Amino acid sequence: MADNASTGRFTGQHFTLVERTIAEDARPEDAIRDLAREGIKFVIADLDAPLLISATSAPVGDGVLFLNARAPDDALRNEACRTNLLHTIPSRAKLADALAEYLMTKRWRRWFLVIGSAPGDRLQTEAFRRAAKRFGAEILTKRIGLSSPVMRARIQAT
Repeated sequence: MADNASTGRFTGQHFTLVERTIAEDARPEDAIRDLAREGIKFVIADLDAPLLISATSAPVGDGVLFLNARAPDDALRNEACRTNLLHTIPSRAKLADALAEYLMTKRWRRWFLVIGSAPGDRLQTEAFRRAAKRFGAEILTKRIGLSSPVMRARIQAT
């Protein structure tokens, strides 16, 4: 903030950091409306995709820009894209493409994919499958739920 404030003096801008935590049972659009009433123009959103979509869809008027700091969901860059949302992290597709490109430069064309049981694992698996097809790799799939008792025992044994 100190660096931004010193630069801002030359451009006639002033920066203030306002932190808000949204309670689990609260609606993000209500918090965004409150911030907009306070004159907040930039929101760094550390939210999962469903909450981020809800927050960016809130009718708060013009001028509020969201910076996505958490959600890697590809849908946020496609069908759920919002004009008031910029991304500071890569999507699952970009991460999968980067890994695929690296693996292919190493000539590792046959991949073994371990699929976890967390909610985002299915989306990441699809991103890896798209990347494999795009880069001409072959995936051999082994489905092991990371929350299974067998996997927990294996992890603890190592």
